Amino acid sequence: MKKVLVVFGGNSPEYEVSCSSAASVIEAIDKDVYEVYRLGITRDNEWYLTVASYDEINDSVGWTKRSDNRSALLSPSKNVNGLIVFDEDKIVEKIDIDVVLPILHGENGEDGTMQGLFELGEYAYVGSDVCASACSMDKVVTRLFADVINMKQPECYYVEPSLVKTDADKYAKEADEYFDGEYPLFVKPSKTGSSVGISKVENIQELKDAMLLASDFDGKVMVEEAIIGKEIKVAVMGKGEDIEVGEVCEIIVKGHIFNDFELKYKGSGTHKEIPAHLAPETTEKIKEAAKEIYRVLGCKGLSRVDFFLTDNDEIYFNEINTIPGISNKSIFSLMFEKKGLSYSDMINRLIAAEVK
Repeated sequence: MKKVLVVFGGNSPEYEVSCSSAASVIEAIDKDVYEVYRLGITRDNEWYLTVASYDEINDSVGWTKRSDNRSALLSPSKNVNGLIVFDEDKIVEKIDIDVVLPILHGENGEDGTMQGLFELGEYAYVGSDVCASACSMDKVVTRLFADVINMKQPECYYVEPSLVKTDADKYAKEADEYFDGEYPLFVKPSKTGSSVGISKVENIQELKDAMLLASDFDGKVMVEEAIIGKEIKVAVMGKGEDIEVGEVCEIIVKGHIFNDFELKYKGSGTHKEIPAHLAPETTEKIKEAAKEIYRVLGCKGLSRVDFFLTDNDEIYFNEINTIPGISNKSIFSLMFEKKGLSYSDMINRLIAAEVK
């Protein structure tokens, strides 16, 4: 029986999202084919091999309180390849792993750092490699790839966080002038997901405050024009020429400023329209655009690509997430489910594609 290591949690603002996704994924893995191991990483970057239940992992807290958790790490050494388990700082067990399934959203998991560890230890793993993960995580870098394929994007001004903290008034004024004083604008850190640290602003004072907020996160501070239109998402799986997309999703936000973190994961003011009610030719253009950015970045495994669609059917690339939320209720999963691929089949297909 092949051994699958699901890695979840992590020192990231998206820790809770990771735990929720991992709980669903572990439930969906075919236990007749795979032996599943759970490697949880706390907010403080403590690594534990755990036998926690769905509920304990899903609530993001219960699993950390188990007395039978054992300290563990994934060895980067080719000579000592496997999951190393400790008891009072003594190695007590080495578990060979056939494939790693990282369910780590945001920094320290989706940005190439963990993928580098997998590469060093020569582990088979689900998802994009170091380069594709790092380039996709940094929205400023991702924009360069979109430019290469002439993909439309919102106008953008960006600046180093240290400069904003040194003189926020100067750089808020500079950004304001860049957009000729036209609002609304969106301010975001370049390396977060799930809308963490993102603000919609209507004037220069709000712009300054939002830039200071974004400067507390890793990466650059980005200021983008607001594209008026539909928020569109596309789920992508596979690699090379063997790429599959799910049904296109439109996010309809009701009575809220924008689809921020609170609304995505704790609110009820959004409606997911899957498949989106779009003209067939528009749907195909969006799907092809998703495949194109996925390919040019060198992604594999899975990604969710986000766009804006104007009333004139102009497609604007927003961002790509190489490890999107993949609980059984997530947008990514629902887009493939609406295409006829069940959640459990989707998860097991992702694993099977990487098992050697």
